[in-house]
Amino acid sequence: MYRVYNRRFYNYQQSYVSLSKIAKKTFEPYDGAIISFLEEDGRSYFLKGGIFDVFKSNGIVPSLSIVPKFINNGKGENSDGSLYPVMSIDNLYSLINYGCDIINHSYSCDDAVYNSSSSYGNVVSDLQKAEQWFVSHGIFTNCFSYPFDIYNTNIRNAVSRFEEYAVRNNNLNFLNDYTTDNLLINKINLSDSNITAVKAQIDS
Repeated sequence: MYRVYNRRFYNYQQSYVSLSKIAKKTFEPYDGAIISFLEEDGRSYFLKGGIFDVFKSNGIVPSLSIVPKFINNGKGENSDGSLYPVMSIDNLYSLINYGCDIINHSYSCDDAVYNSSSSYGNVVSDLQKAEQWFVSHGIFTNCFSYPFDIYNTNIRNAVSRFEEYAVRNNNLNFLNDYTTDNLLINKINLSDSNITAVKAQIDS
């Protein structure tokens, strides 16, 4: 899965930048779009399938949303219960050395924790585990990707204790700007059905 993040009116020397650089808003004003790509869940096919090579050959440094429990287990779990292989910790270090940002995607990505009636305490407990894992592996994060794009007050309040920024698919194909809530940055799922429309927004 690839996501597009845009904050208009902030300039950078490249068209494609990491999400943390966009979020910090440290750019000279200009009327244009800045794009960041996000690979979710740390799936191993991102490396083995040649997708990363495409980014690399075009000078694009993607961000990666990581679920520590999946890395520990060597496999992730889809919503239907099916499993898929994920990157190793050495893979992550290699990508970090390349310049990729690591995004906190929760410790467990468990729908028993992240749902419409999420308990604040349960979310905090899960995020504490995530923080401990990232710190113990020397990995810095300042951004969160909401599991299953679930968002409510309890989850938001818990996330705000650990991360400065958070992203989700708000089911709206719009570009973010300097007024965007830092804990509710919109992300767009690119697909054959919407890529033309998204490109038109960026080009305008």
